[in-house]
Amino acid sequence: MEILYAALVLGGMGLLFGGLLTLTSKIFAVPANPKRDAVRELLPSANCGACGYPGCDGCADAIVSGKASVNACPVGGAETAAKIGEVMGVKPADPSTRLVARVICKGHNEHCKDKFAYKGISDCVAASLVSDGPRSCKYACIGMGSCERACAFDAIHMDENRHIALIDENKCVGCGRCIAVCPMDAVTPAQDEAMDILDAKIAEYALAVVQNRPSFHISMVMDVSPDCDCHNNNDLPIVPDVGMFASFDPVALDQAC
Repeated sequence: MEILYAALVLGGMGLLFGGLLTLTSKIFAVPANPKRDAVRELLPSANCGACGYPGCDGCADAIVSGKASVNACPVGGAETAAKIGEVMGVKPADPSTRLVARVICKGHNEHCKDKFAYKGISDCVAASLVSDGPRSCKYACIGMGSCERACAFDAIHMDENRHIALIDENKCVGCGRCIAVCPMDAVTPAQDEAMDILDAKIAEYALAVVQNRPSFHISMVMDVSPDCDCHNNNDLPIVPDVGMFASFDPVALDQAC
């Protein structure tokens, strides 16, 4: 009987808390914006940040609020822009620039020799940890295809003869994944201001959240990796774990970290 009573009590508690959660979700529900939802549905869900906004949700918000044009998403291209234009009732404007990545290294086999014969994991980061990489130039493309594997848009392929990465700018959307995984900084954005635009947008959205509202900020300085956490691959921590930072001033907190 004790087991039965325990089961009934737990079941009753589950029903009670479930009812409270349902009631709370109804009371505090945020009214949906059908136009915003329609725009979000058309975006490709890459969440790459190439548009300059924090993910596809941020891009949809910016388009609907008039802060971004209907062709703000470079991943979706002209077809997606046209569909979003139909939802918004406007025609897509011609894009003035395209954000793409480029391999600035020219150190292929004809110009840059190997220092030693690397025998190990076929990965650029792994190879770079051995005496700054096998190439005689420490900034040269290692050519093991880490950027090719990171690219979600089939825009990067390795030249098998020259062992260097080649980027198809017609397919590249400027998401920056290849830039993050290259340990030699051999890949760079074609428009240097792209990163500054993204940083400014992140600061703008953060300000919108905390402005005229009481807020307290906490940062955990642990597992500090060399690249952005938004990428699905990263390297070992570059500094020991520090601990917790807390402040009412997010700028002071960022500077302290």
